[in-house]
Amino acid sequence: MAAEHGVVSRADFSSNGVDDALHAGVNGVRVVASEPLACIDIADLDALDLPEVQFLVDYLLPEVGLVLFSGDSGSCKTALMMHLGVAIALGERVGGRFKTARGAGPVIYLNGELDPALLRATARQAAAGFGKTVAELPRGRFKFEGEDGRSTLHFRSDFTDTAERARFAAMIGNVRPSLVVIDTQRALFDLDEKEATQVGPAFTWLGEISTAYRCCIVVLHHLRKMGAMNNGERERVSGSRALITGVDVHLQAKASGGQPMRALYVAQ
Repeated sequence: MAAEHGVVSRADFSSNGVDDALHAGVNGVRVVASEPLACIDIADLDALDLPEVQFLVDYLLPEVGLVLFSGDSGSCKTALMMHLGVAIALGERVGGRFKTARGAGPVIYLNGELDPALLRATARQAAAGFGKTVAELPRGRFKFEGEDGRSTLHFRSDFTDTAERARFAAMIGNVRPSLVVIDTQRALFDLDEKEATQVGPAFTWLGEISTAYRCCIVVLHHLRKMGAMNNGERERVSGSRALITGVDVHLQAKASGGQPMRALYVAQ
């Protein structure tokens, strides 16, 4: 196969010899030799002065990054995030197993789905899991945006909501949280989740906020119904693939038989 448009093919190299091709050219196409690509030994890589991966919750949440938490309705995503938030506020282990970062900042929870009474009941349940009442939690360590615990924020996909985004950033800058929970993407973002052109910029912006303020942002999201062609957990995430490719970590709550979460998968 001859070279076309200045491209040297594998067949050209095979028929003429690699060394000859590099020095003399192939079929009239001059190949310019350059410095060989550099390699590093695995031991030398290990010895480099590089920062260690830091976790807000060991092996579950990064100290800085964007996380998608997907699961069926009723799989207890909100209950788990409340538990995580209280664990961080108290400096306790999640599920009695996963350590939370020492000296972590407060938690901000943006609730877009639960009414205040149910939200309070869920918060009480989360505190009780650590043998505490809500009143016994450290003041200022776990906050809900909105006067009654129901978020007032709603982001537009066309980014015409400059004031709304400025309020969000100002809140994070003022509180300096370690964790921000968005519950859920559908409730707080006015976008077509099937359109990558809308999901991509929204998640890129959240990632930039996470990096700028050194916090972890978790976005809760629902799964589509089970079907013959989409039984895999990644395939069941409702909407564009940009929901997954745009995050650093993907948590998946696994439920079955109408029962709450029985397993938690960590991907990416």
